[in-house]
Amino acid sequence: MKHSGMIRRELNGKTFYYWEIFENYRDRLRAVLTTRAVGRDFSSAASRACAAEALELKENAWELCRQVHGSRIADAAGCNKLIWHSNCDGVELGMSGVIAAVQLADCHPVIVYDPAHHRGVVAHAGWRGTAAGIAEKAVWKLRSSGSRAEDLVAAAGPGIGPCCYNVGKEVKQTFMQHFPYSAKVFRKPLLLDIAQANKERLMHAGVSEKRIGTGYLCTSCHPDEFYSYRLERRRLRSAVVICDGAASGAATRPQAQRRGLRGKCRGRRGKCLRGGHMAQIHRRRLRSGAVICDAVIICSGAALGASAADFGAVQPS
Repeated sequence: MKHSGMIRRELNGKTFYYWEIFENYRDRLRAVLTTRAVGRDFSSAASRACAAEALELKENAWELCRQVHGSRIADAAGCNKLIWHSNCDGVELGMSGVIAAVQLADCHPVIVYDPAHHRGVVAHAGWRGTAAGIAEKAVWKLRSSGSRAEDLVAAAGPGIGPCCYNVGKEVKQTFMQHFPYSAKVFRKPLLLDIAQANKERLMHAGVSEKRIGTGYLCTSCHPDEFYSYRLERRRLRSAVVICDGAASGAATRPQAQRRGLRGKCRGRRGKCLRGGHMAQIHRRRLRSGAVICDAVIICSGAALGASAADFGAVQPS
């Protein structure tokens, strides 16, 4: 089912959203937004293991960001192990087999992909990062490595929409001072359209408007499927993940069982439905104010056991 630039699919009883703009590259790239049905707290090893098992991904080859609502994009570390990049809000897809990711909470993902060289950047864009030009920096990150703007394909959003994102006067003033397209991104006096703002940034960096997909799904308007910090006032996070095709090779089920993942990971509306010892740990985290996540995933088709199975997650912003 199509919905505002996104395609909603049910995979193995779980709901995912795909960007239409990347459908032509599904044999090489997967771009996926996860929902409540998939999981939460992807900064934890348990959730990454659950994701890796579900998607048949390597558990240890993640490059994640400790996000600061800025505009710095980290270089790929190029290590076949778990890496946390400090003080950044974006990460480049590097060596074969590595999964790169950022995490979101009503903030928007920005994804830029070069199909000619099979490389990309994934970024977390709140209003601060958007105003600071993180979308443009994602494009220039690839162009500085030899990519051509005319080859790039990009997506901006979804996240909280202008229907719900009423910002303060100081935020609008910041945009007026630093953002040349302010008149195009505010609806009514203080309703900010972050997806449109990042689309404008991508076009300014040279990406053709026809090659930019915008996910017009508001996370605050759809609490049945997405987590929303503004709506729920808890530390709820989504994530964007990009990975190369060689990132396949998830733990077998016996390995996952030894980690305590005896049931299927089926997060739903703040309740952990994972079985066994891990569920007890997760319930304690929820009571103490856990980070809860959806996820967006971008990965090549060979990274997954099934052609349509795309999913992943990461560190809080």
